[in-house]
This record gives sequence, C-alpha cells and structure tokens, in this order.
Amino acid sequence: MSFSKTIFLSLLSISCFLMSATSVKTDYNLSAQSAIVVDADSGEILFEKDANDIIVPASTVKLLTAITALDYCDENEIMSITQESIDLIHSNLGSSNINLQPGSQLSVRDCLAAMLIESGNECAYSLAQYVAEKNETDIKGFMDLVNSKAVEIGCSNTCLVDPCGLSKDENKTTAADLGKIAFVAYNIPIIQELVCSSNYDITYNDTETKTLNHTNSMLFPNDYFYYDKCIGGKTGGFNQEYCNLISYNRNLDKTLICVVINSGKEARYYDTIYLMKKYLENASEKEASRYAMNVKLNYDSYMDSLLESFENNAVSSSDDNILHTIVHHKYFPIFTVVVVMAAGCFLYSKAKKK
Repeated sequence: MSFSKTIFLSLLSISCFLMSATSVKTDYNLSAQSAIVVDADSGEILFEKDANDIIVPASTVKLLTAITALDYCDENEIMSITQESIDLIHSNLGSSNINLQPGSQLSVRDCLAAMLIESGNECAYSLAQYVAEKNETDIKGFMDLVNSKAVEIGCSNTCLVDPCGLSKDENKTTAADLGKIAFVAYNIPIIQELVCSSNYDITYNDTETKTLNHTNSMLFPNDYFYYDKCIGGKTGGFNQEYCNLISYNRNLDKTLICVVINSGKEARYYDTIYLMKKYLENASEKEASRYAMNVKLNYDSYMDSLLESFENNAVSSSDDNILHTIVHHKYFPIFTVVVVMAAGCFLYSKAKKK
C-alpha cells in the first residue's frame, strides 16, 4: 500500500472514530438554547424554554422582511435583482442564494418565494431595496420599517440591521418574538402558501424558470429528518453555528408553530420532532423521547456506515443521498479536514516522485 493511501485511510479512521465517539442516550434532552411552541390559530403558548433569551436569528429574519415588504407592494409588481445584492453574496462566503444575475427581473411574489423557500439572500436584499426606493429611503430606512413592524406585532426584544439575517453581531431577537413573527406570517395567505411549499417554480426575465427546493429537510419523504406532520417553515443558521428552525406542523385540525434556536444543524430537527410528538400528537414524554432518539440514531448510524464505506472504497455513485447526508452531518467539518489533509499527503508524495 502506498504511503499516501496509508495516510488517507489512517486519517479517515480517526475521523470515523471522532464521529462515533458520542455516547448513546436512552432519553432525549433539547439541544436548543431556547424554544417555544405556539398554537397557530389562537396564539396560545404551549411550551417555552428560555424563550426571552437574546439570540441570533440568522435567516429567520426573512419572515419579518416579507411581512414588512407586503405592506408596501403588491405581489404582482415587477422588480429587479440589484448589483448590491450580488456584491453582498460575494462578500459573505457561503451565503445562500439562487444564483440570479444583476438586472434579472421577477415578480415580488417570486422574489418572496426565493427568499422564503430557498433562502435566497440576493432576493431578500433586492426586495428590501425595492421597497426602500418606493419609500424614498435606503436599506437603513427599510430596516426602520422592519423594526417598527416588529413592535407593532408585539415583539419587545427584536432589533434587526439587515433584511437577510447575515449579521451575527447586530441582529437580535428571541424565540418568543420569533413565535409572534411566525404567527403573523402564517396568517398572511401568500406567506403561508410559500413557506408551506416544498418545491416551487419561479419565472424571471419573462421566460426563464427555476425550481426552488425548501431548505427544511422535514418536508421531504426521502430525507432522514422527514416528519409527516410538518407542513412548512423557515430555516436559519451559519453552517454549524446558530442553527435555528421555525416550523409549521399540522395534525388533524390542530396546527402548531415550533421555534428552536441555536441548536445543531441536525439537532434542530430532532428537537422539533420531539416537541411535536409531545404537543401536537400528545405522545408521552417516554414516547416522544424514544421517537426523537430513534431518528437521531438512525441518521448517525447511516452516516457512520456511509463514511465506513468510503474507507473501504465501497460507495456507489448512484446513491442520491450521499452528498446531502455528508454535508448535513454534524462532523462534516472534521471529515472535510481529513480529506484535505489526505489530498495534501497525496500531492506531496507525487511531487517527491518528480
């Protein structure tokens, strides 16, 4: 076996060990820093955990951006993607977008779809600029409108500085306030329709089309985080940091809003499923805990076997879930470092041979 392959397999083994080293729990505890469960019809609070703690909202901000924008424009108005919005994406590595170009024209409705379903930052920022121009102001002026709207809704601890949620240091809110925002958003028909669409086709520049896919993994039957009672929502986060989820969940005639804040990239789904089993499906503590833990263990088991199959060179390129599951794994950064180090070793050994 070559030196480079030995190094690669050794490093990959270390990665797999780190990913499987977590202890197996027999009960479930919320990972989220704060959380709240609200009845989507009455607004009644059914559960809360540190719901008034100040938190970083990330892309959940876009719900309030959408609510505010609809006060000042009709969904059928035509607007453009701005150069400033594209520059914003380029200056924020990894910023979510739908890859539209400056000058692309689309309806306000399709812009809302892009920012709520696929969290397109160029669309959220361009919509904010469009509304700002209509009100003869700038982005700061638009954010004044957003913050005023938050107060009108009843938020007491929300202060936002950008329409996308990109600022980690300055955008502030609470789970309680996000519950109020999510409640208002759900009761606006166009927003409810969009946040509850797992897929959606938009048209831009008159004839070009694009299919949007929701960022909430709970909506897709083939996903490991699928929950059949989840009907929509809005995600937010910075890779592995400040991972948030607002979800809408329905069982028979009852619809609940669940907000989990600053959880793990996968844990936000486990947290939501656990809370919904309890408060939406009236499962016992034991039943809800067992169900959430089973989802977690099944996913972790699949990821571990997938990474093991990489080590054994046994991964089939036909597995449609490989890329999705690797990227979503909580130890993806460790795996990435391992692969980069192995590649470096390979290139070093090749250079020495020359």
